[in-house]
Amino acid sequence: MRKNAMAVGATAILIALATPASAQGMGPGRGMGGMWQGLIVKLCAKDIETHCEDTDQGPGQRTCLQGKLKDLSENCRLALESTGPDRGRGTGPIATLCMNEIGKFCPEVEHAFGQLRNCLNAHSGELGEICTIAIENTGPRWRN
Repeated sequence: MRKNAMAVGATAILIALATPASAQGMGPGRGMGGMWQGLIVKLCAKDIETHCEDTDQGPGQRTCLQGKLKDLSENCRLALESTGPDRGRGTGPIATLCMNEIGKFCPEVEHAFGQLRNCLNAHSGELGEICTIAIENTGPRWRN
């Protein structure tokens, strides 16, 4: 009986450890395309209002926007193209939306382990609006 209780306890721990964080429910930045929702909502607000107003919030809005790419603002197109599944290092919203700032302030910094984010944060008062929105609405808050 004691062995069964230990086995059940061990199984419960393994299941908890194997469960992805996304299964823990909605939270800031989750929903429309995962953690990118805040970025899409901020950079595509006018486009959503114009082209997808009657679409439910969340993945439906992203699908709606992707179906109207040629009609969207440049910032919204960039936000959609740089987010979503299968994004590799150096291809996400920070790399895309902060391209000018990276070239100016962080040209030699590797885009890994928060190094680029830390460099950009060190220049936060000098970043453009779109780059600032990308930093504030994506990824973990890396610390030095």
